[in-house]
Amino acid sequence: MPPAFNKGVLCWMGFETYGEKVWQKDRMCGLRFDEELDLSVVVRTRRDVREEWVRYSDDLASAARLWAQGR
Repeated sequence: MPPAFNKGVLCWMGFETYGEKVWQKDRMCGLRFDEELDLSVVVRTRRDVREEWVRYSDDLASAARLWAQGR
């Protein structure tokens, strides 16, 4: 299991931002970012993640499982 954290850099799809965890319930958490995300980043992420998930859903699930197991 990865170590616990409260602050850090979130990197995804060529974007990155700094933030902190503000709540956690089971395996989910909420983040507060230091700076507001630009609307174009949110729109692009929502659009592109659908395409990536369909294309790589089996690989992503396997990779996430291995990462969570520390491998």
